[in-house]
Amino acid sequence: MASLNRGFDFSAPSGVGGPVLRQMQLLPPGKYRLSGRASTGTGVADRPYWVLTCAGRELGRVPLAGGNGNAAFRGELDVPADCSVQELTLVVRPSDALQGTSGRVVRVRLEAVPR
Repeated sequence: MASLNRGFDFSAPSGVGGPVLRQMQLLPPGKYRLSGRASTGTGVADRPYWVLTCAGRELGRVPLAGGNGNAAFRGELDVPADCSVQELTLVVRPSDALQGTSGRVVRVRLEAVPR
């Protein structure tokens, strides 16, 4: 369905969190798989996560895997029939670490799960 293959870096200073990437989706109702590879560094206790929302209502979350390598992440999300427009957002949680939070999403893919 949708994919990002070039990757992107993200960072937030200590004590700061919030959305770092947002994309509108026009997905028909059904079940979807969000997968990819990312690195979030060591010491990130509250890992960043992807969230799919519809008119402010959360449809599901998929956390990034922790670690310095390009670790795989994967999760399933459900889009209900009453939701024609969605928003996929990468959210960084506030960190007390002096260096803040940083990472790199190497690849992300959102695809329909076959019935």
